Amino acid sequence: MSLIAASNLSALLVALATGSSGTPDLLVVSRFTSEVLRFDGTSGAPLGTFAADPNLVNPVGITFGPDGNLYVSSFVTNTVLRFDGTSGAFDRVFASGGGLRNPMSLAFGNDGNLYVCSASTSQVLRYDGTSGAFIDVFAPAGPLATPIGLTFGPDGDLYVGSFANHRVLRYDGTTGSLVGALAIGAPLQSPQDLEFGPDGNLYVVDSMTQAVLRYDSTGHFLGIFANAGGLQTPIAMTWGWDGNLYVANQMAHSVLEYDGTSGALLQTFVAPSSGGMNGASYLLFMPTRPLQLCDPGTVTAGQSTTLTVVGARPGARLRLLSGAQPGPVSLPTCVPLALDVSPPIVRAIGIADGGGLRSIRRTVPARVRGATVRVQALDVARCEVSNVVTITIQ
Repeated sequence: MSLIAASNLSALLVALATGSSGTPDLLVVSRFTSEVLRFDGTSGAPLGTFAADPNLVNPVGITFGPDGNLYVSSFVTNTVLRFDGTSGAFDRVFASGGGLRNPMSLAFGNDGNLYVCSASTSQVLRYDGTSGAFIDVFAPAGPLATPIGLTFGPDGDLYVGSFANHRVLRYDGTTGSLVGALAIGAPLQSPQDLEFGPDGNLYVVDSMTQAVLRYDSTGHFLGIFANAGGLQTPIAMTWGWDGNLYVANQMAHSVLEYDGTSGALLQTFVAPSSGGMNGASYLLFMPTRPLQLCDPGTVTAGQSTTLTVVGARPGARLRLLSGAQPGPVSLPTCVPLALDVSPPIVRAIGIADGGGLRSIRRTVPARVRGATVRVQALDVARCEVSNVVTITIQ
């Protein structure tokens, strides 16, 4: 496969989305009918109910876990439910207790555990990623007021939308210590979902501004990214396999598609009330793609660069392998897999998000100027390796 720069990520994702296995389908939470609906990933046509159960009442957040199953927050019953990631069949109440009240967004962290916004207690709670047992209050109330959305950033830290006091807070991804406010003040009014894009910037759905806002990694406001098409209390978004941004238009009961580079409205991807949609909430595409590492383009010594992995299994623990020479090099734990970098330097880069994407941002040491390195991504559990990207440091 030829190398494709991060600035042309859309082209890579288009190529992936037209592979032999077809475009992944889109799952959307229909909040007021208490179900997760499934839509065709190409046409947006309704395919029926994917997940529903009497225990699921007013669902909000969804994510795929490291085990391939689907996890859904049930706002009214104060629980997180687990459904089979392939069939949608109900498995069990996965997480509850610990003071969880009105759960919203949720995500698996780099430690493999589940992090949940407890909106009515203004906390982020942590649960064991295997058993669902309550571990601790990872982010307490105080600076945090009515958290709605959360995401892990390319730096491994946790970013949380503090709805009631109009800011995005950043927490150390390991200790839970408050680092500070990344975004605060106008035009940010009511942050909902947060997502880091393939460009390394932070995107925030603001339901009062009726727009998707964009910030750089330092919190500098870059402008309104998307607001066309009649957004009505938007709540969540997800990046598609085609590189475009899909936004849940909650009170219009639809999903809008925006160009992933310009933010221009492309179409109403899921028509209003299609498939019985009532209150479009969190959404994500189902994972069915091969692991791919995007070429970051020009990399300059002494400056930061972002590497993005797409097509990962949501919740997968990923490693980045680098070396100066081509392989093959075998891995004892993944026989007969052969790496194409030698000698491999292995670094953990965290876990893929619910959409199968993981970005990391690192400063390139000045001393490596002029060096050429070969890089691959690895999903250890599945022994799946990505394409090779060759980078020459400027």
